[in-house]
Amino acid sequence: MIDRRRVVAGLVLFGAVRPSVAAEDPSPERWARATIDVLWFRSKGIRVARYSMKTDAMRPTVARSDEILADRRPLPLAALAGEIVVVEVGGISFIRRVFGLPGERIAMAEWRPVIAGRAIEWTEDGWSDASPGEGARLRIFRETHPERPPHRVAVREGASDASPSVPDFVVPDGHVWLLGDLRDAGADVGRSGLPVPTTAIRGRVIYRSNPSSGWLVPPETVAGVEDE
Repeated sequence: MIDRRRVVAGLVLFGAVRPSVAAEDPSPERWARATIDVLWFRSKGIRVARYSMKTDAMRPTVARSDEILADRRPLPLAALAGEIVVVEVGGISFIRRVFGLPGERIAMAEWRPVIAGRAIEWTEDGWSDASPGEGARLRIFRETHPERPPHRVAVREGASDASPSVPDFVVPDGHVWLLGDLRDAGADVGRSGLPVPTTAIRGRVIYRSNPSSGWLVPPETVAGVEDE
């Protein structure tokens, strides 16, 4: 876990690290904790940016109003397969998961992506509480692919079993196909079937700063982080 011994240094720079996408004005305590987290990463030479989640599209992994840190250093595109990234489309930042890489054949059926004709495997993983204001629990699944990191996804209770389909297509060169973890969410840059240019990727999401801090990826996959 992140060492917070640099509290004084963080408070000196309090307010200097604003979230790139603000859901609400954070409390002074949240500001201070996020600032210290950012400083810790930057002390390791890891160029991070802070973002705030404005929707439920990435539940159960990232909830509305969660503040996350994205590693802004460039990575090989293949290393981002299955990872959460921040992309900027039309001046708006989105937090989504990479599913389709350039040249991959992609489709979507029954809430699950299909890669090269093979549906991603789902395993039941219980239920979560309702999202505030929505009144619906989430049915959780563990999604696995032999070549990508496993993660949890969700469908809201009462959602139709017949998901909007994405016809089979090949992701064009210079683009990726993205998808949210809450599969029955409304407008989604992935389910629209429109690939996103790789130039829109702003960073790999690696850490949740608020409301509870912790890694969103195995820390050993983040170059520059020593074992502590």
